[in-house]
Amino acid sequence: MNDLAALLKRHLVQSSETFLLPNSSNALIYKALGDLDMTYMADVEDRIMARFNELFEFYLGPVCYSSFVVMMDGARRRLFRDEWTRPEDFLHPVSHFDAVFGPANRRSMDVISLRAEVFNRRGMHAETEVEAALLIERAEMINDDPWQRFYNLTRGSFLLGVSQYALKKRDAAIGNLLNVFRYEEDLQRVNDFHMFGPEKFTALKCLEEMMTPEWILNGGCDADDKL
Repeated sequence: MNDLAALLKRHLVQSSETFLLPNSSNALIYKALGDLDMTYMADVEDRIMARFNELFEFYLGPVCYSSFVVMMDGARRRLFRDEWTRPEDFLHPVSHFDAVFGPANRRSMDVISLRAEVFNRRGMHAETEVEAALLIERAEMINDDPWQRFYNLTRGSFLLGVSQYALKKRDAAIGNLLNVFRYEEDLQRVNDFHMFGPEKFTALKCLEEMMTPEWILNGGCDADDKL
C-alpha cells in the first residue's frame, strides 16, 4: 500500500507540473505534497477523508446514504490499517441508526457487518460470532429489498461460519457455511454479480477440512458431537 501511495503521490505532482501554471497558487500545494514524508501519508489520508465527510454532509445532509458511505470508507481504512483502533472510535452506535431509520436499514447492517469483518481480521472469533449472528437476524427482517436481504444473509453466514469454524463449533459452522452457497444463489437470481467468489472458496476449504477424520479427532467438533 505504501508503494501504491508513493506512486499516486508522484503522479499527482507530475500532473500538477504539466497542467498547472508555474505561478498558480495550487501548484505550491502539490509541490508540498511531493516533498511530504511518506510517514505522514496515513494522517493526510485521515484528514482528507474527514474533510470529504464534512462536505458530503454539508451539501447532501447527514441522512443521505452517500454521506454515510464516505464516513464508512474512512472508518474501514483506519480500522484495517491500525489494529489498535476500536470500531466504536469511528462508527456511530447501531442504536443511533436504528432510532432514525429502523433496525432493518442498510446503515445499521453496514455498521454491524464492518464490526464483524474487523473482528474476523483480528482473530477475535467470539466477537465475530456475535456480530455476524446479529447481522443475519437483521437481514431476515428485510422483506421489501431482496438484494439487501440476500447480500447480508450471505455475508453474515460466511462471517458466522468462519468464526464458528475457528471456535471448533463444527455442526454450527457447517450449517452456516452451507448457507453461504444457498443465499449467494438467491442473490444471483436477483442480480448476477458473483461478488462472493473468495468467500465461497474459503467456505468450501473449511467445509472440506471439517469433513476429515483428522479434524474431528483433533477436537474440531462440538462438545456433544465427540466420536
